[in-house]
Amino acid sequence: MLWLKQNFVVPQELKVEELTLSASLLDLSGVVLPTKAPIAFSYSTDGLLVVKSQRLDVIGDVIQHLAAFLNIQQLGSEIEIDADELKTILAILQNIRQLQSVRQRLTIDTAQQVAFSVFSNLQRILLEIQI
Repeated sequence: MLWLKQNFVVPQELKVEELTLSASLLDLSGVVLPTKAPIAFSYSTDGLLVVKSQRLDVIGDVIQHLAAFLNIQQLGSEIEIDADELKTILAILQNIRQLQSVRQRLTIDTAQQVAFSVFSNLQRILLEIQI
């Protein structure tokens, strides 16, 4: 509760409900002001915190800040991505692989051209010295 009140604009009357074994301890939703991204928190009685948002950067920032606040060094996490977003991510990763392959070929071609040029100039200089 302290972390929420320090980092989010929450009503002063926000109180934790009575605990039951089957209910969530805390369910909150709102909007992150700088990005206008919706965000939702659900904290259950078994210690599971679920953070939901359409923006992965917002979730990452929230989790990192909470981990720092609680002095957590390692934290297990899971992500759920819908099928359309997963296809988009995989397509982007494939494009990155292709671009890296092109960059690598260009680097090799450039290195070969430089080596050939240096070798040719060295050979020309040696021939001039002998004449």
